[in-house]
Amino acid sequence: ETAQANGSHPDLTKAAVQRKIADVAEYRLKAPQRWEVKVEVLASVGMTAEEADAIRPKDEERSEFPDELLRPLVEFLLANPKLQSKGARESFLETAQANGSRPDLTKAAVQRKIADVAEYRLKAPQRWEVKVEVLASVGMTAEEADAIRPKDEERSEFPDELLRPLVEFLLANPKLQSKGARESFLETAQANGSHPDLTKAA
Repeated sequence: ETAQANGSHPDLTKAAVQRKIADVAEYRLKAPQRWEVKVEVLASVGMTAEEADAIRPKDEERSEFPDELLRPLVEFLLANPKLQSKGARESFLETAQANGSRPDLTKAAVQRKIADVAEYRLKAPQRWEVKVEVLASVGMTAEEADAIRPKDEERSEFPDELLRPLVEFLLANPKLQSKGARESFLETAQANGSHPDLTKAA
C-alpha cells in the first residue's frame, strides 16, 4: 500500500513483497517481538545496527514489569493452564489494572515477563511450566506450585479397555483432527452409558 501510494510501483505484487520480506528479515516471536533484518541486508543498504535500532519505536522498551507483580503473575499462570500467550497476557493485564494501581503497565511488559518466567507446554497436560529459578525467586516450592494448579484436569484417567477402540477410531477417521477426534470418540464411548465419567481432558 505504501509503495503503491505515490503511483511509482503500480505493478508490485503481494507475492513479490512476501518473497522479499522472507529474504531480508525474520520475525522474532519472543519478546521484544519485532522484525530482525539480516546483517548483510543492512550492510547492503548502507545501514548500521545502531541506525536500525534508532528507527525502531522506543515505547515498547519503556514499560518495566514491577517486581511486586512477579509472584501474582506466577500464581496467575499456574491457576490458568488453559490460557495461552495472548489470553494470559490480556487477562493478567486486566486483573493488574482493575484496581487502578497499575495504569501504566503495558501489554509488551507483561508479554516480556511471561516469556522470561515460563514456557507453555503444548503436550498434555497443557499448562504453563514456570522455571525452577523463578519459583525459587518468589519463595515457592514445586509442591506449592502444583497445589495452585486446577485439579480437575488430573482426576480423570483413560480406561485401559478403551485403548484399542481409540486406536481403531483414529485409524478409521483420518479427516478428524484433534478437537473433532476427541469429541467424536468421547460421544461414541459415552453412547452406551458404560463410561459416563470419561472426560474430554482424559
